[in-house]
Amino acid sequence: MNAKFESLREGSDIPEKLLDSKTIFKGRMVNLKIDEVELPDGQKSTREVITHPGAVVIIPVRENGNIVFVRQYRHAINNFVLELPAGKLDHPGENLEECARRELLEETKYDCKEINKIFEFYSSPGMTDEKMNIFAASGLTLKKYDTQDYDEFISRVEYPLEEALEMVKHNKIIDGKTVIGLLYYSNYIKSMNVNSEINSIKLND
Repeated sequence: MNAKFESLREGSDIPEKLLDSKTIFKGRMVNLKIDEVELPDGQKSTREVITHPGAVVIIPVRENGNIVFVRQYRHAINNFVLELPAGKLDHPGENLEECARRELLEETKYDCKEINKIFEFYSSPGMTDEKMNIFAASGLTLKKYDTQDYDEFISRVEYPLEEALEMVKHNKIIDGKTVIGLLYYSNYIKSMNVNSEINSIKLND
């Protein structure tokens, strides 16, 4: 669909111009910079931007259709969180599939036969450039793998997709990337089933 945008203010279709950028903090995972920009009407403003190398999110699917999750304590919200396994790229431009396979193995001890990127999104574009890349992994095999980051203490669990979607519905899964991943995957699977049925009908004809 080609929707027509209604401008609520003159200049709403003009991008901001970057005038200056200063990095004020460099961390292990993210950096923080202050950008000075020129607005469409010529005024100046500042933008606080968290830069991030990007991340992968993996939906590990068992042969019985169950989804593998991890549970870990998240200091920022002072609570344990049920999540899809995920991790950041070692550097911008790192091969996404290799990163996804590595993070899956590190966080769940599962290797996979097949892994495919199905979706990507920006986690919070109002303040960060972090892009998350969602993969679906299948053909899972447990491996003897004990190398995890020193500050990670992770539990593993699996649920049927339908039960996981119910947990999303009742706010028992509250992690954003996990909610997005599950909802997209459930619709993706439905569309694949529909396409399979259509192809089957065409073949039978």
